[in-house]
Amino acid sequence: MICTAWYEWYPDVSHFFEGIVINTGDVVQLTVVAMSPTRGTATISNLSNNQIVSIDLASSSALCGQNAEWIVEDYFQGNVNSLVPLCDFGTVKFEHASASGASGAVVTPEGATLIDLVKNNYTLTSSSPTVGGITIRYT
Repeated sequence: MICTAWYEWYPDVSHFFEGIVINTGDVVQLTVVAMSPTRGTATISNLSNNQIVSIDLASSSALCGQNAEWIVEDYFQGNVNSLVPLCDFGTVKFEHASASGASGAVVTPEGATLIDLVKNNYTLTSSSPTVGGITIRYT
C-alpha cells in the first residue's frame, strides 16, 4: 500500500510532501529544524528507497518551543469539516525520537502523555512507550 506523508506548521493547514513515495513497511526518517520562531525546514527521507524531500516553512505565528509530538493520526482534507478516515496502519514505531530546543535540553517520548484515538466510543489506536521511542498500533 502506498502511504502519504504530510506536514503542518501552525497555524497553517496540513500539506502533502510531494516527490516522495512511501510504501507500507518502509523505514522513514523525519527531521524538523526551526531556524527561528517563525521559519524552519522539514526533511523526510525514505531510507528504504533513498528518496529525500525538504520543505522550507514559514509562519506568521511564533512557535512556542515548549513541546514535541510524535503523531499517527488522520487529518483534515480540504476544510476542517472533512476528516480523512483513519486506515489500518498496522504498527508504527518511532525510534531514536528526540527534540531539542535552544537551551540544549533534549526531550524524548519517554514519560510523555500518550493519547490514543477514539471514535464513536471505539479505541482505534494503542500507544506504548519504548526506550527512546514509542510504538503505536492500530487496534
